[in-house]
Amino acid sequence: MIKLIIKKLFCLLLFYFSIEVAHSKFMNLKIDLLSRAVGGTNIELDFLSNKFSVGPAYYGLDLSLPDWRYEAELYGGQISFHAESADSDGWLATGKYLNGKFEITYTKTNLVYIWFEPNVSVLFGYLGYQWMWDNFNIQLKFGQSKYDILTTLNLKASDGSTLSKNIGSYSGTNSSFEFRLGLAF
Repeated sequence: MIKLIIKKLFCLLLFYFSIEVAHSKFMNLKIDLLSRAVGGTNIELDFLSNKFSVGPAYYGLDLSLPDWRYEAELYGGQISFHAESADSDGWLATGKYLNGKFEITYTKTNLVYIWFEPNVSVLFGYLGYQWMWDNFNIQLKFGQSKYDILTTLNLKASDGSTLSKNIGSYSGTNSSFEFRLGLAF
């Protein structure tokens, strides 16, 4: 998966350098502060071209609660259309896709149950606004996400006992909110 992302990033760079740039910035590195509050790392790298920005996206989660531990590692990409220009203040619409793995660990009375799902897909759609200064920017976005999980629930206890149940396809939607800080170059 990492090799595929690196190849796509390389292709995006080649594409970018093959077109004429009509603005002063060409790259924007952004991090979502709201996900950081719960142990998440939500990073995007944009390559800017006129009214569009496109690039890879990553989401990682490492959240521990008294009896629960949540871990996730999702990779994908995103594209945004900017009403004015990708390197200026203005409204934007974003689509993003992430795919990866998710793991939940539950500990109770010295038993540890682990559920691992290697195929989680999430599709996001956002509308928002971007404030762009020289090299610093803020994006505020509201939207909707749709997630899909195709899985068999396999719980394994630390004593060796297991519990398996096929839960089939699990899909849903959720509202989404992002507050991103970015550095543009």
